[in-house]
Amino acid sequence: MPLLPYLGTLPTVGDDAHVDAEGIVIGKVTLGRGVRIGARTVLRGDQDRIVVGDHVRFGRAISVHMDPTFPTQIGSEVVVEDDAIVHGCTLGDAVLVERDATILTGSSVGEGSIVQAGALVPEGKSFPARSVIAGTPGKVVRETTDDEVAATRRRARERA
Repeated sequence: MPLLPYLGTLPTVGDDAHVDAEGIVIGKVTLGRGVRIGARTVLRGDQDRIVVGDHVRFGRAISVHMDPTFPTQIGSEVVVEDDAIVHGCTLGDAVLVERDATILTGSSVGEGSIVQAGALVPEGKSFPARSVIAGTPGKVVRETTDDEVAATRRRARERA
């Protein structure tokens, strides 16, 4: 597992977590149980901390970082698809971040939400639970359905 220290601090990793051989986890990062990190995905906990809940699934080529005083907090049963950027923000439980979406510093996305492909969540913007967020800048276009939230939870727990 490619875990690297930053200023003497190594990541903390929960049971059954897996980091791809090409993925990197650096510094002040806590990974919950059953987390999956794909190839070329980087979680860099240098300026503050990154806390990832249980059963979170990261695709490929994702960047997770933060700014000082803006840690990144990711809930449980979250799916982050390929090429996304998650930076200094809070994601609630059962959030789906689709491919190429960007979530910026100081923002928050509520439980059971979907950030659609290519969407931009601007700095400091907060979205309530069960929002479907689309566009640049991101806006709520509708509420998620029970089936969509359940599908995100299922995907997050997949082992493949």
